[in-house]
Amino acid sequence: MVRADIARFFHEYGRRKPGGANRSHDILRTMFDCAIAWGHGPEVAGNPCTGIVRYRRPPRGRLLGADGLAKLDAVLRQREADNTGCVAAVRLLLLKGCRPGEIRCLRWCEVKPDRPALIDAKTGPRHVLLGESARELLDGLADTASGEWMFPGGKGNGPLSTNDLWAFWTKARDAAGIVADARLHDLRHAHASYAVMNGESLHVAGRLLGHRRATTTNRYVHLDDTTQSQAAERVALVIRLRLQSAN
Repeated sequence: MVRADIARFFHEYGRRKPGGANRSHDILRTMFDCAIAWGHGPEVAGNPCTGIVRYRRPPRGRLLGADGLAKLDAVLRQREADNTGCVAAVRLLLLKGCRPGEIRCLRWCEVKPDRPALIDAKTGPRHVLLGESARELLDGLADTASGEWMFPGGKGNGPLSTNDLWAFWTKARDAAGIVADARLHDLRHAHASYAVMNGESLHVAGRLLGHRRATTTNRYVHLDDTTQSQAAERVALVIRLRLQSAN
């Protein structure tokens, strides 16, 4: 397989689904890198995915504003008695900024005194500091826990399923009047955004999310109009003072 084969596949697929083509390119590039490193491909020719330009995509994710958070909280309170696990999972996603799968598959044995250990995190095992709010939430769940899973599924012995959590989220999201394309993953974006808007650096926000690169965290942060307006005014004030001092 040569670069022309990859390019043909990439552009044919990209005409229909540019996002899918980008993800396929990433997978193929990693596969060929591994093949070459393991001696199964010609090192001289290199990776045939090199040089293929990915499709530019609009940034995903949106800021869940203060009004949206308040409405979501009201909906979660209404549904807490009927669906304790899903309500707690959504709250924990907001409080800790974890990925949905990291929270959904937590076992009680992974929770240390002040931090759960995410064994299967996307970027490798890591610990997440709980803090008082999350600790109170988990203490409430522990009072009625009866198995190994923090968020047990409705059927069988496994954890809460992706489909069940997503179904709960879509109903709660719609009831709260949040935009219809808001994803569970946007709660992770919200955590990062509020961290930065409250004075934390991108580096700190990235550590909270378990990111290895600041460029990744930068894509997660969405600033509200008030924060941007205040920042613009502070910059304008500094420039105005400098201009005045020069005269």
